Amino acid sequence: MTKLTEFEKQKAITCVGYIEGKFRCDRYKLEMEYDKLGHYDEELDKKLEHAKEMEEFYSNLGKKLKEVL
Repeated sequence: MTKLTEFEKQKAITCVGYIEGKFRCDRYKLEMEYDKLGHYDEELDKKLEHAKEMEEFYSNLGKKLKEVL
């Protein structure tokens, strides 16, 4: 099995961090939309929860990658 170069390791960690940031931005946008709406919306709530879960997943993945790489 071929090992990753230091450059490839950094790129992999950066890509995961980018995706985490994308979900963080999505979550902020959804929170602002929810605030403007002013009442409960099941679909918007599900989207917000999904964005939170994905942000947390990629955050944890990034931490693990930093440890193993």
